[in-house]
Amino acid sequence: PGNFFGNLLFSMLVSPSLLSLYISSERGYLVMLITISLLITMLILWFTAMQGHKISLRILYWPELGLIVAPIVSIFLLLTFHEKEASKVGLFQISAWLAAEMPIIILKPLVGRTRPGSCDEFRNGYKKHLSVLERLLLRDHMAAFPSGDAAGVMAVTFPLLCGQHRNIPFAVVCLVLSCLGRLYWKAHHLSDVLVGAALSFCCCTFLNQWIGKGICQVEWRQTALTWFTFIIVASLWRRYYELKTSGSSSSTKTHSSKRSS
Repeated sequence: PGNFFGNLLFSMLVSPSLLSLYISSERGYLVMLITISLLITMLILWFTAMQGHKISLRILYWPELGLIVAPIVSIFLLLTFHEKEASKVGLFQISAWLAAEMPIIILKPLVGRTRPGSCDEFRNGYKKHLSVLERLLLRDHMAAFPSGDAAGVMAVTFPLLCGQHRNIPFAVVCLVLSCLGRLYWKAHHLSDVLVGAALSFCCCTFLNQWIGKGICQVEWRQTALTWFTFIIVASLWRRYYELKTSGSSSSTKTHSSKRSS
């Protein structure tokens, strides 16, 4: 659990259908079969990625697959539920995850906090990490604060905490295991997971009161709007930060060359 809830494939494709199946009273065997098949596929990818298989790693962190294909498939799958209440809760979970991750992707590059596992001692001698976490050490080592996985697990479990079909013990177990997992794998500091979960809770509460009717249920159009908003915000922010970073590095090089001359 320490590595699942920040992953787009799990949070966008698998967990919404699992939540809807848990809430639904109907026997949707086809939806159940598809959801279980997706879950098994996700677990196979994850455990093979743990062994360092590059294809599995590429699929797990393929942005277009997780951010574009997975939400579309998940929305269509949820719309096949005859019990609309169950599908609306699953749609809310997608919207909540996207809304919760928006401030995370903005704050991470601004703060630029180093992950605990990025120190030389960890990389050279300490082996308490999975193969998938090499991505954190090599590419995202300055993205510790706040924790996207902690925000993700709060968004995923929010309907079980504050919705009509509550299962608070299960939600708390998922929250605790995910946050402790991020600390155990040296991916985050304690304050990273606390702030990530708190930010996510605030975003989910606002979303629930705004479009969730206070019962964690939304229509597919509202989920699609949240999805489009997330893509636009993420794309614009990434472009802005890249331009800002390249501009600052160019000015630094110019200043250094002037000093040397």
